[in-house]
Amino acid sequence: MDDVLTRPPNDPILPSQIALDPQTIERVFFQLARHSVEILDAPVGTAFVLGDTPFPPDLGSGFTLPISSGLALRWSSADGEMLPDWTRRLATPTEVAETNRVQADNAACVLIAQAEADLLPFKSCPNLGA
Repeated sequence: MDDVLTRPPNDPILPSQIALDPQTIERVFFQLARHSVEILDAPVGTAFVLGDTPFPPDLGSGFTLPISSGLALRWSSADGEMLPDWTRRLATPTEVAETNRVQADNAACVLIAQAEADLLPFKSCPNLGA
């Protein structure tokens, strides 16, 4: 039981129902509520991709979650602030590429994009069966 309780809610070893458990949702909410959030707009000519395992195993260390091909949310430590910031800015092409690489690396077997060309850099990822 201790093993199950210490796993992140998106751990593939856990049944999907645990991710929907109210206690799990509450734990994730309170962990994320202590983070600042940046809304990142993809620059012209770039696009975010999304994998089938979009969250990292450790939510507490911060992460970036694409919510569309042109927009992502980046959670980062709020450094003890009582009311973490929400800001919006243009992402750099490097930030888009790094976010996409993390999505591809964490994906179990599916990576989606608005355009097929956005998937070309990940054609050789072994976990994607390419």
